[in-house]
Amino acid sequence: MTEFQVEPDPAFADTTYTWTSKATAFAPGTVATTQIPTASAAPDGSHLRMRARTSDGIDTSAWSDWKTFRIDATAVQPADLPTQLQAGATDTPSPLVTGVVSSPNGGMVEAQFRLGTATGAQTLGSQLVADGERAGFQIPADQLVSGGPFDWSMRACYAGKCSAWTTKLPIAAGTSGDPTPAAASSTVDLPLTKATVCTDSDTCVGQTGTDLKVGSVSGKNWRTYLKADLSKIPAGARVTNAVLKLQTTATTPGLDVHALNVAWSTTGTGSELDAVTAPEANVLTRARP
Repeated sequence: MTEFQVEPDPAFADTTYTWTSKATAFAPGTVATTQIPTASAAPDGSHLRMRARTSDGIDTSAWSDWKTFRIDATAVQPADLPTQLQAGATDTPSPLVTGVVSSPNGGMVEAQFRLGTATGAQTLGSQLVADGERAGFQIPADQLVSGGPFDWSMRACYAGKCSAWTTKLPIAAGTSGDPTPAAASSTVDLPLTKATVCTDSDTCVGQTGTDLKVGSVSGKNWRTYLKADLSKIPAGARVTNAVLKLQTTATTPGLDVHALNVAWSTTGTGSELDAVTAPEANVLTRARP
């Protein structure tokens, strides 16, 4: 078990911030890591120091030497320029454009797609994917009716810091002489794994089988975790739309939907959920108040 402790660097004394992690198990011989949760974020610009100690459940080591550091929110680097750009077939009025996005920060990366016309350019939409994965966007048919010639480009963003736009690539929505019949479509209801957890304490763990909570409730800050069971989607199917329906008995606050960088257990703590939450909200799924 490894425990971390963070406190002000006495050489600067520019903050009163302190934080101590709960003891976390790591395999012997591996590097122990931790992440300060969003709910306990350190002040930007502050000078701090940290130390760690380990325990086997019986004996506990002495604390390590202090290691000083400074919080610099500007150190987040912009995402990388997207690569491996591809456009789908032009025998459809709504072609699919894709590219691989990555970020030196890792985590979840937002891919933004832009359509250019003879009179200018507009950002049509975005997709949030894991670092190093391919993101795609299907250009609506009504965007390619008039105003051509058309081109498209994309960029990648992490925590609001974006790459440059890629080189513009020409695109046209063609039509074939013998249109391909529309593929059969169906609607599938997916069961959800649900949990709610407060983020104010390292001892607050996920609750299932209860009302889901978000925002400030009874003096605590709450988050809700949702995971769809995708096994019911037929193999090879292409998802064209997804709808999440929730009911509330009270005034609903403005909600943001975030992806997770790694998996979270419904028995985990709110601090652990904070630690794996992608920093940017997926704006395409931002709920209306």
